[in-house]
Amino acid sequence: MSVKKQESKLILEDGSVFQGYAFGGKKEISGEVVFNTGMVGYPESLTDPSYRGQILVFTFPLIGNYGVPENEKEDNLLRYFESSKIQIQGLIVSDYLEDYSHWSAKKSLSKWMKGRFWSKDQKTLDHRYKDLIFLKNFLTNHKINLTK
Repeated sequence: MSVKKQESKLILEDGSVFQGYAFGGKKEISGEVVFNTGMVGYPESLTDPSYRGQILVFTFPLIGNYGVPENEKEDNLLRYFESSKIQIQGLIVSDYLEDYSHWSAKKSLSKWMKGRFWSKDQKTLDHRYKDLIFLKNFLTNHKINLTK
């Protein structure tokens, strides 16, 4: 499998710009950048209502390797998700793997996210964490000429 990626930018309120790649379609988004240091459970994190409207950065270096399971219920509760829909506004990862391999996977993460997905070596973002949490941020696929 191969995923179509296109150049994209993360633009911070302070004017900082980070180059990266968008997956799954063109969609401009804005929101507060928050960090998740978990090593597993990205379907649960992406559907967690506490992240509603935020741009989530996973600090674990590889995301996507086990795909996304079907939206199943067990004892009238969602089996693999925290809610019935994706709650985050956008997702930033370091390395994305389109070729998933897990018995419960039904689709890739980029197909599920439908254009709210961005990849970049986020180490620089990690170092700026204290600055980022108080800034408005924006992901775009458009070519923007920024001047201060």
